[in-house]
Amino acid sequence: MADSILDRFNGVYILGLYTLQQTGNFNVFNFFSVAITILSIFMAYTLSELTIRFRKMGWVIVIFIGVFTLPRIAYETVTMAERYFENKDSVIVTPGALEAFDFIRLHTDEHVVIQSSPSNILDTKSSYLAAMTGRSSYIAGTYLLETHNQPFKERVANEQALFGASFIFSI
Repeated sequence: MADSILDRFNGVYILGLYTLQQTGNFNVFNFFSVAITILSIFMAYTLSELTIRFRKMGWVIVIFIGVFTLPRIAYETVTMAERYFENKDSVIVTPGALEAFDFIRLHTDEHVVIQSSPSNILDTKSSYLAAMTGRSSYIAGTYLLETHNQPFKERVANEQALFGASFIFSI
């Protein structure tokens, strides 16, 4: 009596319920995490069946998939090790920068909008300047905005046009 895949894995249907799915609001992470979990379990089962039923050919397919999967795993491992050992994600805020943040906080209205240079890498990763000054920023954290599928390209173009203008100077 041959069992089908669905008969053996009828518990797989409830795996999609382990996170709450909400439509809209750019909720892509939950969608992909659920899809990847279910597909990885299904792929592991399928590869297991391949190696059992088609001994040599199944192993060839498993090795083929492994060879094409390993470069990404190696890249991510090396990247994480570099971040850990070189400590690229840590920032030391200088006393001068703290004084500048205090000056902005004390001498500007709380509703004023501030903007750092497009070359400020800290503001590219997160809303660093806005967080440190307590003021709103026109565009910041573009890395986060892009990974969360937020519309921001027009603001980046406006920011680059503003900072490319001849009347702007750097401090």
